[in-house]
Amino acid sequence: FPHPFLEQSATPATLYGGGLSYVLVALMTATSFEGSARWLGPRRWRYLHLAGSYLVYIIFAQSYIVRAFKDAAYLPLAVALIAALVLRIAARLKKRGSSSAIS
Repeated sequence: FPHPFLEQSATPATLYGGGLSYVLVALMTATSFEGSARWLGPRRWRYLHLAGSYLVYIIFAQSYIVRAFKDAAYLPLAVALIAALVLRIAARLKKRGSSSAIS
């Protein structure tokens, strides 16, 4: 049933955001091998994978967290997304704290 699906989901934000995320996921996949990662360089590799992972996170969060307010079936997914973000922030803070303690 492509017609109802496209009517409900074919907004410019959905198309461009989703399209960009697919491009970034493809680039992240292509640079997940030793040779291509070396070619890209560690700094650019990190930026690409960080930006790609956050864009994918934002898309899932926008989908599931917003829907959790309307339908409790999405609540476990929303909680998992929030927990993942909390763990990411905690790991970053721990890394920042341990690096400043060393220097």
